[in-house]
Amino acid sequence: MQRRTIFSLLLALAAAAVLALPALAQAPTRLVLVGLPQKATTYVDNGVPGQSAGDQLILQQQLRNLKPQLSEGRGAKVGHLDAICTFTSYTGASGYCSGTFYFGNGSVTGYGKVPLGPRPTANAVIPLIGGTGSYAGARGTLEIQQLKNGNNIYTLDLLP
Repeated sequence: MQRRTIFSLLLALAAAAVLALPALAQAPTRLVLVGLPQKATTYVDNGVPGQSAGDQLILQQQLRNLKPQLSEGRGAKVGHLDAICTFTSYTGASGYCSGTFYFGNGSVTGYGKVPLGPRPTANAVIPLIGGTGSYAGARGTLEIQQLKNGNNIYTLDLLP
């Protein structure tokens, strides 16, 4: 009787471990992309003339791989980014941006506060708040590294 109880307990533990393995094995997906100089950029000067709170920056960037990923090699064009940023500081140094990364199999959207201006020097980390297609329900973080040459490095860490 005692052997049967121990065997049943071991069998239950083994089954629980097997069921838990897929969840443990799923690591976050990291995409590292470069956003090339804007395909299109529009600056809307609202209110006080010059860069100030309420102004908007609307941009589109071509996205290329910085490493082999998304079934493509390093340097391959893998999609584009559409974003709109609204300046929230009167010096034009920061604002809130909403951007969607479009790939062949879906899209991922991020939203948060980022440094803006003609020569932003700080990086930003903002939340990923959703997606479509293969990225439906996406969540995680987006790190934005702004380079002096006008390119941006985007690191998307998508949670399982």
